[in-house]
Amino acid sequence: LEDDDYYSMVSQSKFVPENRRFMFARGLKAGYEGDFQTAASLLLPQIENAVRIHLKGHGCDTFHHDVSKEMDSEVGLSNLVERDEMSLLFDEGLCFEMRVLYGPPPNYNLRNQYAHGLVDDCFGCAMTDFLVWYNALRLVVLGCLKHPEKLGVKFAKKVNTRRCEATVLS
Repeated sequence: LEDDDYYSMVSQSKFVPENRRFMFARGLKAGYEGDFQTAASLLLPQIENAVRIHLKGHGCDTFHHDVSKEMDSEVGLSNLVERDEMSLLFDEGLCFEMRVLYGPPPNYNLRNQYAHGLVDDCFGCAMTDFLVWYNALRLVVLGCLKHPEKLGVKFAKKVNTRRCEATVLS
């Protein structure tokens, strides 16, 4: 697959925000080439951003309101995946998968592992990095959403998703 193929893939998915297509494409390419640690490094922040955008689009509050400090801050992915509102967008299996990969301990909490520099060279050999890439691939290409019409997910005119799967995974 060429760089344009990855960009085309992510451009056809409404899960991916328009201004994040390049990063998603780079992450998917890295994983396809077997560099799952780089893929996870690139994709985790993008998945967090996309989940937040789609939750906000459905009227969900994605802020933590600290009244004592009179501050609002964005809720991280580890807490977003714990919210009941995730079931508005994603099927039960994908919600579970995202909670296990990105949720707070005792889950893997991979977003925080990467964001806070807790990943070393050996960690990247782990199956969890592959699972981040695979989770992103499902979100981008296969559209494993509970209600894809809510996100406007579509593939270019009558693109067969099985053919996309065979192209990406073969």
